[in-house]
Amino acid sequence: MKLCKKFTSIALALLLIFSMSACGQDSQSETETVSAPAASQSQSQADSVPSSEETEQSSADDTDSNHILVAFFSWAFNATAFEPDEYDVDAVGQASVVIPGDVGIIAQYIEQRVDADEFVITVDYKYSSDYNVCIYEHRDQRDRGEMPNLTSWVENLDDYDTVFLGFPNWNYGLPMPVRSFVDGHDLSGKTIIPFVTHGTGGLARTIQELNEILPDDCTILQEYDVYEDDVKSAQDEVNEWLENLGY
Repeated sequence: MKLCKKFTSIALALLLIFSMSACGQDSQSETETVSAPAASQSQSQADSVPSSEETEQSSADDTDSNHILVAFFSWAFNATAFEPDEYDVDAVGQASVVIPGDVGIIAQYIEQRVDADEFVITVDYKYSSDYNVCIYEHRDQRDRGEMPNLTSWVENLDDYDTVFLGFPNWNYGLPMPVRSFVDGHDLSGKTIIPFVTHGTGGLARTIQELNEILPDDCTILQEYDVYEDDVKSAQDEVNEWLENLGY
């Protein structure tokens, strides 16, 4: 009888050991089952977060898609050698022959506010540094329909969606070198924003004539114009114009 009880005790002990071992295995299995989704979720989150390289590339693409060009024609860059002693730079129109000229100053105001590239329109004809003679020369060109040849072109024009186009009012209309620029570049589909300097003639026919020669699919936004004597004090006004345009 004692021997039977002894065997029974041994059997119970073995059964208890096997039961505890099985519970340990089940607990480990449950732990692994619970922790596995957490690891998978962490990996999924890591895959969904863009790398710094991808973020930088995306930012670069956004910047590249919004390139802006400021192209302008200034008498100062297209005149014969200017000798200040020979002319009264305070005379009407004469100050604009001093580099960068009135139009060039407005272009600088735009560039200080807008992230843009610059292109100066230059032609192979040099106008007189005397304003009255210059205007006579230009009128003769216009009457003969003669567009001077460009000396340089915008080689990467496709990079630009928007072109600020600046020029003076000459003979109450669009300067012939600006016609040369429009004729020498494909501006189809681009947004054109004119800015004009002038004497007492105001805008005259400049914007009308520009509209007539631009491609039909161009978008032309509100122009800015300024009297030549007010150019040096016009930066705040230029900034207000640009702000109204969304810049």
